[in-house]
Amino acid sequence: MREIKELKTILENDDLILLFKIDTEISLLLAGLFINKFSINLEKIYFASLRFDDSYCFKSSYKYKRKSSFFSKLYSKIISQDLHGLQVRNWIENYKKDFILVVPWMSPSSTIVSQSIFCKGIFHIEEGSQTYQKVNEYNPNFINNKDRLKSHRNGIGKDVYWTNKSLFYLCMFESSFPLINPKKKIVLGEKKKIQEIYEPKLVDYDHIGLMPTPQRLNLENYIIALKKLIRLMPSKAKIKLHPATYLNKKLLKRILIELNKMQIDKKIIIDHGVILEAEMLYSKKKLYGSGSSLSIYSEYFKSIYNKIEFDGYIPPNYKHL
Repeated sequence: MREIKELKTILENDDLILLFKIDTEISLLLAGLFINKFSINLEKIYFASLRFDDSYCFKSSYKYKRKSSFFSKLYSKIISQDLHGLQVRNWIENYKKDFILVVPWMSPSSTIVSQSIFCKGIFHIEEGSQTYQKVNEYNPNFINNKDRLKSHRNGIGKDVYWTNKSLFYLCMFESSFPLINPKKKIVLGEKKKIQEIYEPKLVDYDHIGLMPTPQRLNLENYIIALKKLIRLMPSKAKIKLHPATYLNKKLLKRILIELNKMQIDKKIIIDHGVILEAEMLYSKKKLYGSGSSLSIYSEYFKSIYNKIEFDGYIPPNYKHL
């Protein structure tokens, strides 16, 4: 197959490295599957994330030390440039090596990294629910960074998810990226291969409560939602926090205070980096949440997803530029 030969040529180029810029567990899992499937030299793997300090499913000798602060948000608002993107681009350019950028979608920060003189191509990688929306590739020549950042603040612009400059799409199923040319898809969701790279941590727990990203609820409603989840589930259950929660120290502290008030051990919180999509391979789960990509994956992995309504929940606001 011509496309696989092209991919292998890219991966076997010793002068080309891979920069994985990813922020969700499913993307971490797929990155590990991709590296394992094609036996990629780990010296070629570079990892950057705002949400994770480690790559979990694959080894990386080169890791960007994340920086997130009030200053970075203020900078982005005033200058209309994404500071995280500039920081990652400066970090990777210090190595002075040509690279392929592996990202879920062309966020403002990923766009800035892709504009590096060392970036020689883009691979898109599955991230979650947006992967299953019927969206075509876009032409980046017609959208500037300021418009993209404005769209990102007001709601994700579906027209600017995946650039037509992307060489390949790394995905879980054939149904991922529904409007993308199937020849560009590298399907990696073979159950046996997942078990080769992931060791389960939750085989003794069947009931998992899923907290939404903090931006969907104000602080008080978030705590109410947490209590509701705990009430609905059996005593032997676990709570999975959204990865973005770990960037909010104030919220994390409040969560621990509330658990202490309820006389609940903080170990009810699943360790950061546990990948539920992979856990479902080892034991069927009953998931409880307000709606997430796990509702898609739970069906594939023969688990059950229970939709829960949270007071004050603000659903994703998808807008077009």
